[in-house]
Amino acid sequence: AQNPIRNFNIGRGCPFACSYCHNSGLVKIYHGLGPYVRNYKPERVIEEIIRASKQSPIKTLHFVDDIFITDRKWLVKFLPLYKEKVGLPFVCNIRGGMLDEALTKSLAKAGCISVFLGVETGDEKMRMQLLKKFVTNESLKKTAGFLHKYRIKLAANNMVGLPGETLDQAIETIKLNAELKVDLPWCAIFQPYPGTEMA
Repeated sequence: AQNPIRNFNIGRGCPFACSYCHNSGLVKIYHGLGPYVRNYKPERVIEEIIRASKQSPIKTLHFVDDIFITDRKWLVKFLPLYKEKVGLPFVCNIRGGMLDEALTKSLAKAGCISVFLGVETGDEKMRMQLLKKFVTNESLKKTAGFLHKYRIKLAANNMVGLPGETLDQAIETIKLNAELKVDLPWCAIFQPYPGTEMA
């Protein structure tokens, strides 16, 4: 049977340099070869989706870009076009602190039904100093609040087994997920990727 969920990219790259992420290694490889973060034209993405939907049925799209909401100007063009030309439910990846109410409303209106949010750890100090993901617990809470208001399901990416992590810190991650009212808490055991700062 055909998979009714299909993956698409709107572009490549991520503007952040978290120490555990593959981007922290890839950005070094790509240095001097042009902009690392870049999006396709909105029309090109729409054309690709329509072409793929003619080959086999699609019920839901997953935009697998590291952060779907990086370029606000691009989204202003893309989201209404997507709603008009495609109109299917979609899932995407976001980052805490980048979402406001206006953008959340636009995502919901265009068909966003769920997002993946990188929580990583409930220990804010560990998130910032070790993982170099400069996202506060407060910004995660604000982000979750916007999502719940517009009935977008929240899936959270978490890690355990970080270097030096204590049991109490791991429990803080569980507590933060509960406080955020996460619909789908997902967790991985930390595995350092070769070429990243954490490795």
